[in-house]
Amino acid sequence: MNKRFAATANLFFSSSHAVFTIITGLVMVPLYLRYFSLSTYGVWLASGNIISMIALIEPGIATVATQKLSTSYALKNNERFSNVFGSALLMSITLGVIVIAIGLCLSPFNPYWLQASMEYRRGLSIALCFSSIGTGSSFVFYLLGSVPQAWQRTVAPGLIGILALSANIISILIALYANLGIVALGIGSFALSITYIIGYIVYVVIFWRRFNLPRPNVSLNTIIEIWNDAR
Repeated sequence: MNKRFAATANLFFSSSHAVFTIITGLVMVPLYLRYFSLSTYGVWLASGNIISMIALIEPGIATVATQKLSTSYALKNNERFSNVFGSALLMSITLGVIVIAIGLCLSPFNPYWLQASMEYRRGLSIALCFSSIGTGSSFVFYLLGSVPQAWQRTVAPGLIGILALSANIISILIALYANLGIVALGIGSFALSITYIIGYIVYVVIFWRRFNLPRPNVSLNTIIEIWNDAR
């Protein structure tokens, strides 16, 4: 891919991501407050910070995997490429499941700890369940996204990102107009991650077969290597 085109594409998709973030985090806030109170929104943001802190158990596996996959791709070492991907994927899924489990366990209690209004506590708990699943799932789509980065392909992953961010906004709007209240924000987080995962799986599988790469595999030594480099 032409380097100038790749740089332009990266700039466009990065700018698009910033625009979507502004829309969901700022422009749409007055709409949110038509369906739930400002204090409830504050509890949602505080609860989201708690889930983000739990997600810190992930040391940066996708970043390390991208570096190792890029090196393997440059050296045309397909066996190593498949081994790094398979091992890193298993690590990401495992840590994602741990974050989801912790988030689901804490979700019923967060609204009480943060003294949310009684009428919104159940909705907040449900929203946090969706958000926990979305956060844990993000480990997987970050890892899947490391593959096209290693292949130095930017357009398709960028389009997948726009599709996922659009799914986030659309799902929030649909849920709000369905009178689901604060649950809409959790659904948006869930929709974002699931769309990313589906998009990346389709993309990676297609090009994996096109490049005739061996089936992904796992090795303990590679897992230890990635973990040590990520820490």
